[in-house]
Amino acid sequence: MRPNLRRVAAAGACWVAAGTTVLACPICFQVEDTQTINGVRAGVIVLMSVTVVVLSAVAAFSIRIWRNEKVNRRDA
Repeated sequence: MRPNLRRVAAAGACWVAAGTTVLACPICFQVEDTQTINGVRAGVIVLMSVTVVVLSAVAAFSIRIWRNEKVNRRDA
């Protein structure tokens, strides 16, 4: 096996061996609906929104460059 594949296999084995305790943090796993949980949810929504906006801007910029290049090739 290659070294990187060994690391991935070892990490996967540890994750499977740990069971469900790895899948949730104490804040999110079986707690009451409190202000802390509402804050964490709002934080996740904000971070996901920022990620979507940034990736959309990169995609739009890439498409704009691609279209401009296509027009420039046709004109030349």
